[in-house]
Amino acid sequence: MSAILAEACERGPSRVRLKETALAAGVSVGSLYQYFGSRDGVLSFATELVSSSLAADLRSYIPQLAEQSLRDGLTAWAFGGMEWTQQQAAVMGFFVRGAYEGDPALAEHLVEPVAEAMLDAMRALLRAAVDRGEARPDLPLDATARAVHVLLSGVVDAHLLPHLGRYFQVAGPHTAFEETLAAAVELIVAGVRP
Repeated sequence: MSAILAEACERGPSRVRLKETALAAGVSVGSLYQYFGSRDGVLSFATELVSSSLAADLRSYIPQLAEQSLRDGLTAWAFGGMEWTQQQAAVMGFFVRGAYEGDPALAEHLVEPVAEAMLDAMRALLRAAVDRGEARPDLPLDATARAVHVLLSGVVDAHLLPHLGRYFQVAGPHTAFEETLAAAVELIVAGVRP
């Protein structure tokens, strides 16, 4: 799996070379064909595995995050996501290629399921905030969860991906990234407050 992901991240999912993948994994090219049938089979397997494991990992944090105040839960979500990204660089590289390079297969089978898990987390945090009285009871939950997802993902992704950071300018000579993230969280909290 690591070899498949590393090759997909380095060359792009559509340009994975099975010979190099097999060499990195310490197996024969024939073994890859035996188990996966084709190059597309290798990529499909990697995509499904990453998608299901990443979505499950994201959903596993929801109960703990929902117990916190909305401010703390959103902040923990953002910083936890950045920490996880650094620990799982190959997986996130694969995901980023799908999310930002527009590969239709990766968008459908990887990006959308993971994004849905992220939306589930935002819905749960907002629902818990409503239940605790931190957010308006008439809050349009789905639309608000989507807006929160866009705002936090944009701030965090722009920090993690230099090409987006140059565009979104989430940090600067007099503004640290952490300040921008805190301001985004404050905007969300103030925007949903009763």
